[in-house]
Amino acid sequence: MVRWRLSTDNPYLQVISLVERLHRQFLEVVKLELEGIGIHDINNVQAMMLFNIGDAEMTVGELTLRGCYLGSNVVGSSAFGFAPPI
Repeated sequence: MVRWRLSTDNPYLQVISLVERLHRQFLEVVKLELEGIGIHDINNVQAMMLFNIGDAEMTVGELTLRGCYLGSNVVGSSAFGFAPPI
């Protein structure tokens, strides 16, 4: 069994940390861009989902399989045609 040390001398953990931070910063940039062009009815994560889906028409199952849809907490906007989670 491999045990990962939570220290900064582990390159693998450093990369994971950097990728996670880059992802958060990228979503912040998307949020600011949406606000800048006056889009307020979808959030940054929903915008990235729409970008990844493109012009395709997919079921929720297909979205999940393709990695575009990760959970009901992301989609709740009527802009997607889905009912909000209960």
